Amino acid sequence: MHSAASSISLWLPVVLNLSPEQEAEARHVDYAVSYARTIAGVHYTTDNIAGLALGQEIIAQKLPTLLNNWYGSDIGNVMKKIASKRFSWTSYHNSVGGIQLPSLIIKHFNSGRRIYARSEREGFLGVGATYFGAVYDDQRWDFKQVSCPNSTATDCYYIINSHSKRSLFEITDVNPFAKIGAGNPKFFNDRGKWKLIEFQVKGRKIFIIQNAVSGGRIFAHKNKRFGLTDPNGPIHPDQYWFVDGGEIDIPPLIIKHLHSGSRLYAQHNKNASERPGGTTGRVYNNQRWKFKPVSCDGSSTYDCYYIINYFSKGGLYEISMHSRLVEVKAPSEYNDNEKWKLIEHQIEGQQAFSITNVASGNRLFAQKGKTGHYEIGAAFPDGEIATNQYWSIIGL
Repeated sequence: MHSAASSISLWLPVVLNLSPEQEAEARHVDYAVSYARTIAGVHYTTDNIAGLALGQEIIAQKLPTLLNNWYGSDIGNVMKKIASKRFSWTSYHNSVGGIQLPSLIIKHFNSGRRIYARSEREGFLGVGATYFGAVYDDQRWDFKQVSCPNSTATDCYYIINSHSKRSLFEITDVNPFAKIGAGNPKFFNDRGKWKLIEFQVKGRKIFIIQNAVSGGRIFAHKNKRFGLTDPNGPIHPDQYWFVDGGEIDIPPLIIKHLHSGSRLYAQHNKNASERPGGTTGRVYNNQRWKFKPVSCDGSSTYDCYYIINYFSKGGLYEISMHSRLVEVKAPSEYNDNEKWKLIEHQIEGQQAFSITNVASGNRLFAQKGKTGHYEIGAAFPDGEIATNQYWSIIGL
């Protein structure tokens, strides 16, 4: 029920031309249905949010063919409109009563400076990071999750000032201390999209805020400088930020085998490593995964992942590049066999990924075992990608 609830907020804007206010109301209805199950004690909030994402994924897969069969709609055009209307529930901040939760304050980890964007200004004017004094409305921000450049994955953000409505963007061809501007996001497209790279520093969740096009990272120096780094430079604590007034938390995702429909899981095991498997049965928490960005090769780019089970907290890794065996254990900060690269594909009009181990180049696969359960392994990277090596990631 809670998975199907997300249907209205995706299919309605696809078949009708809704105003932004009407689209927001459709999301509000879906969220209210899901939230009611939390009140009733049926599921935890994170389950319902993941369920909304799952329902949206089902609609995205089924709707193009349905509209084509019933009304002769062009499948390609429907898929394009679906991609433009997909919505990440992690960016939804409304309570059931319709009260907007407080916007977030973006605060520098070392200095405590707060990012602001004043009203009635454009470009880099009136944008900066202040030190002291009271918190004013122009220091509060909303994070709107959007698709990243050249991708349908909604893991980038518009960072929009809740008071001035100006959205942060990168200004090109200027010195690094005047590279951050704010204005209407429709005028600067992908340069106004940002990736959040999450870390733990001294027990606190902090973020690196990285431009989705250039890779430049927002920094603030104690000498009042505020700007965007060279993307090829090292990561430094002056690029660390945290948020006050709420949480930015990406819910766990489901990794689904494209060919069989089986979902990757890992059982909780306190004493030893655990072999993951695949199942097509009921969705449990051990089938949910977190993707933690990590550097592939020790550089400053974070385009690989630790894949961590939401239930057991174990990380997916390959035992050795010759064994083809994959297990789950506590992730290490040092071993490349625990790092994975996601390579995106389009298979029959559907987004899919091959999941490749950084150390070996082997690709994650699933095949049906003798017991009927799906066995998970890592295939040698020889030749073309086989059918059993494609995965969909529900929530991306």
